[in-house]
Amino acid sequence: RIVPEDSICSVSSVYVAFDSRYPLFKFSVDFQVLQGVTAINRKLSLTNSISCPYPDESSEIVTVEIHRTVCSRKPWRRPSGRSEQQQHVTNSADSSMVHFNPDGTIPYSNFRFSALADPHAMAQDKQAFEHGWFAGAMPDLDQTHPLTASYLNYSTLWYIEMFDVDALRCDTYAFSDPLFLRRMNQRLKRIYPNIFIFGETWSYNEASQAYFAPNKMYEGHFSFADAVTDFTLWRAIHKMYNAEKHEQFGWNTGAGELYYRLVSDYLYEKPEDLIIFLDNHDDGRFLGQFSQDTTKLKSALTLLYAMRGIPVLYYGTELGLSGHQDHGAIREDMPGFEGEFPDFDKLGGNLLDLCQELGASRKLRGKTKVRQEVPKDGWYVLWITSEQGTWRLVINASDEQRTYTNEFEQEENEFAPWEAQMIELL
Repeated sequence: RIVPEDSICSVSSVYVAFDSRYPLFKFSVDFQVLQGVTAINRKLSLTNSISCPYPDESSEIVTVEIHRTVCSRKPWRRPSGRSEQQQHVTNSADSSMVHFNPDGTIPYSNFRFSALADPHAMAQDKQAFEHGWFAGAMPDLDQTHPLTASYLNYSTLWYIEMFDVDALRCDTYAFSDPLFLRRMNQRLKRIYPNIFIFGETWSYNEASQAYFAPNKMYEGHFSFADAVTDFTLWRAIHKMYNAEKHEQFGWNTGAGELYYRLVSDYLYEKPEDLIIFLDNHDDGRFLGQFSQDTTKLKSALTLLYAMRGIPVLYYGTELGLSGHQDHGAIREDMPGFEGEFPDFDKLGGNLLDLCQELGASRKLRGKTKVRQEVPKDGWYVLWITSEQGTWRLVINASDEQRTYTNEFEQEENEFAPWEAQMIELL
């Protein structure tokens, strides 16, 4: 029904039916209709919601009911028992859509998502993680609330349709409700069988990271995602290249860090689908953290493109961006956004050439299988095989200029400190 703009707490409803065999529907027309008859909070506050039941797995026709609550022009009064901290979040919305403490204060996360997988975890620690806010400006939505779940589900469908999305990266993945993720990902996979879904999981050990990916440990799948970001590999790579002199030839340090990380791949169903990287938007860039050492960066890039998993190159790494002091520096603009468009070939130089060469080589190899040797004397050796041939990656994970001797082929190669060499074997 049409609702006048000065209405208070009225609801405008639109009913949309679609055949699940032809799921390419959009909400744009319906939103335009509603936009003209309601005084909507333009900031996408919680007063703007979409509600519908989860479609039945066997349903051919699904009816979706879309509600847009009309915001009151009258001043909002905080309900009794609610704290002032809630006012900017709830403002005439259903505050049960956001997690709060019983006294109305904000519960902040303990960030320990390992508690979800911990068989010895205390209930309050799980609760603190699952219902805690990431930050004061980032409310923790209650995804068990039907309005919240529906809004997130159908806005995701809209984005996929609007932009022909092939893959979804889900930020702070572990912070979402497990049942919500499972239902949402199952639905996405049913509608888009080829979509690739991976979650960001800033983990400190392999078991808690594998908990959120297809794994061989837990009954059922946590969320039906395809993969997660491999932060444990990222950390092992950084530790190897940052090893002190006394650590470079250690049993479980230096090259041993990387070796033991790959040993843990038995936890995963498909370790080849893990998302691997050297740096990202939340941590200092590799080149900046390693004091502008381009030799280490080139070595690490060679490793990244040879490693199992799906390599992700953070923008600007190929041009030598090195911001690491704060988030502004880490996320600096690519050169060329102001003034004359630069010559990226000249700007990137041999670093850009290397990335292009490594990318082309990886594409040529196709689907690969990797094997690693037990580290000896600070050497890290990775064997890569595919239908196209066999390659051997050797990294001198030390500060020393050294000679690598292959005992099987009786050959010797000179290596500068931290140098990586990829050799195609005939």
